[in-house]
This record gives sequence, C-alpha cells and structure tokens, in this order.
Amino acid sequence: MPRADTRGEIGIRVEGLRFSRGAFSLEVPWLEVSPGEKVAIMGENGSGKTTLLTL
Repeated sequence: MPRADTRGEIGIRVEGLRFSRGAFSLEVPWLEVSPGEKVAIMGENGSGKTTLLTL
C-alpha cells in the first residue's frame, strides 16, 4: 500500500494520564511521540492498548 502524501509535523505529549473503568485501570505517567517517530504499543490481551489509543 503506498504511503499517503503527508505534510507538516504532528507531535503528542501526554503527562499524568489516568483512566479507570470498573476494575480496569490505566496509568501513563509520561508519553511523548515526536514527529516522524514510530511507536509500538505492546501488551497482553486486555491490557489497555486500544483504550490508550482511543483516549
């Protein structure tokens, strides 16, 4: 699949993220993704990967 033509830069910085739903809890003290950087979100099934990306 060809890569989409992208222009500009986007970065993200998250500090002190906490999320709870029932017995599920996710805490990310610090996360920074710089423009052009690749990130892998890894973990066991049900560990909150999709929830982190949805937030």
